[in-house]
Amino acid sequence: MFEFLAEKTIQILESLNIISKNRAIYKFRIEILISILVEILLIMIIGFILDCFFEALIYNVIFLVLRKYTGGYRCITHLGNISTYVAFFGLYLIMKDYFNFSTVVLCIIILIIEGIIVYLSPVQSNNRILNELEQKKYHLCSITLSILISITCLILKLLNNSLYTILIYSFSLVAILMVGEKVIDKIELLNYIN
Repeated sequence: MFEFLAEKTIQILESLNIISKNRAIYKFRIEILISILVEILLIMIIGFILDCFFEALIYNVIFLVLRKYTGGYRCITHLGNISTYVAFFGLYLIMKDYFNFSTVVLCIIILIIEGIIVYLSPVQSNNRILNELEQKKYHLCSITLSILISITCLILKLLNNSLYTILIYSFSLVAILMVGEKVIDKIELLNYIN
């Protein structure tokens, strides 16, 4: 489906003389864009139906903005990415009542996440290779955004606003996916060496 829609979009862009080179790159980028739009739309629909619109919005924003700079594990297929993205949000909805942490525990979780982001970001994959300047930029953006998220999370907790739970959940998932990609990279490297 994504490939078909991307192909039709490329054909339209070519007929309008908007693109003439790098067809495969444009097609791949359009497939990713369509996949991301489907992810966002599904989460927002679920959020609207289940009366957790702001949680859905926060979840999308954290993943779209922070994960752009931190990187992290992604499934091989678009359907896998969409399914995982929606499943993680569903898991939050099921377990959100259990995310009521004390301020001390919340601070410890935030420090662990910050450590992961400072140490690992940006996590690169085969689909995303950054030059040295881009790596520094992404690293700085990752740290800056994570500090802003941490402060916002603490403020929401201190104000007894339950939205801090989706913020820390999404923030934690980004860090876990970063670690996951690094582990997979190490396993692939070991398999390559052997």
